[in-house]
Amino acid sequence: MLREEDLLTQPPHSPDASDASHRAGGERHPVHGGSSHVAHTSTVTQEPEKATSRVSQRERMAALSRPIVLSRAVATEAPSHSSRMPRQRAASMARPVTAPLPPHNRRRHLDGMTLLSALLVVALLLTSAGIAYAFLAQHGVVILPSLSRSSGPATHAATAPGGQRYQGTATTPAGKAGTVTVTFTPATRAFTSSGAMTACPSGCDVTATVGSTQRTLTTTITATGQLSYYAVDLQLTAPANYDGLLAPAGKGSNSCVNGPFHLTMSAGQSRWIQCQPANLPVAPDDFYAQTYTPITYQNPKGSYLDTGSHFVTATDCAHAISAASGQAQSWGQSYAPAKQQVVARTAQLNGSWCTPDISHAATTLTGNATITVSYESFAPPDASALASQRLNTLLPSGYAWKQGSAGACTPTWSTPTNSTTFTVTCSMSGLAVAQWTTTTKAQLAAALAGHTLPDALAACNAFAGVQPGSCHISPSDNPAAALPTSASGISIAPAAIH
Repeated sequence: MLREEDLLTQPPHSPDASDASHRAGGERHPVHGGSSHVAHTSTVTQEPEKATSRVSQRERMAALSRPIVLSRAVATEAPSHSSRMPRQRAASMARPVTAPLPPHNRRRHLDGMTLLSALLVVALLLTSAGIAYAFLAQHGVVILPSLSRSSGPATHAATAPGGQRYQGTATTPAGKAGTVTVTFTPATRAFTSSGAMTACPSGCDVTATVGSTQRTLTTTITATGQLSYYAVDLQLTAPANYDGLLAPAGKGSNSCVNGPFHLTMSAGQSRWIQCQPANLPVAPDDFYAQTYTPITYQNPKGSYLDTGSHFVTATDCAHAISAASGQAQSWGQSYAPAKQQVVARTAQLNGSWCTPDISHAATTLTGNATITVSYESFAPPDASALASQRLNTLLPSGYAWKQGSAGACTPTWSTPTNSTTFTVTCSMSGLAVAQWTTTTKAQLAAALAGHTLPDALAACNAFAGVQPGSCHISPSDNPAAALPTSASGISIAPAAIH
């Protein structure tokens, strides 16, 4: 098979025996390259060897760009002219020879057509895309491709004229979502402790106290007895300290029927007392004891009728004692030791009296009553502490009491079944809230990693410490997308319980 380069570089073909036979016959036959049809023909005139040697490189390249026609050197003269023309002249007048294009050149021609068709299709697509882009740009929408390395769905953000961005999702297979945030309400559980407790002085849930106390209460009232008698006023002086009785004496063995008098005086002190003389009348200085030691006394004035004085009657004393006893009973029934709750008590009066006593001169008197209280009690803080202890035993692992939900209880009690044992009821309730530490957050993130949004929501709502149905995963605009396969790409944010 001849190549184009061979045709340009080979020397002119010299006639041989076969050529002579063709010239002798005077026939011209086209050369067939093993095919029944001719693909392309072109004409090339062979030149003498001397001319061929002068062909330049540029002319050779120009020849490569032109259609190629194979030719063979044959004589154009008739046999009758061969004797008159030189041999070189005969060679220079070789006739054109046509040859079919080889098969591989035909395939090259077909491949070129296919490539041209493909280029036309691509040009048409690019033209359509340019028209669409120009249309969107004319309406103020700029398509910004999201160049993320994520294998998730390709997204494009469109920016409207007002600056608002809209997110679009291409119809690509679901991939991995970016960083997501998981929010939920921590699980809560309500608990109530058992309230029944036994109480007694020893060996029971709550320690009881058995004790007694005594107190004297007083009441002061006005004496109602009215006096009408003769009296004399005595002035007393104490030369030295004195604490004792004094029975003044007067002329004619006179004395004071309301004496003797109990006196407590300091040295140099002076005071007055009223004497009801046994004998009347009494003149000034009838009661005079200048030598009486250690108290001296005298009456500067005589006796007189006193109608303004009072004394204690029996009725006065009874009223004073009754008032004092009533106060004592009221105190006894309400008595409780500090920080103690009395569950049983008895109160009993131990004595009552009035001062001064009946018939004594006085404007007022005081009633007295003494009472003794026996009781059994317990400390409410002890019952509350036991209730709190019982409640704490119900707290599950990983939970803590909501602040303020578990306070002190208010105990009630029963009457003692015997002398010292009784029942106290103090029940306490609290709301337990699941605690989310760094460890539990990491465990939840690991459990959700790589799952699709629906599966992750189901797993989150079923996770220990999560209030069922409270999970929310953001963003959630692409339900088919999977959460990040790495737990570090999942942020866990439990809500606060108020």
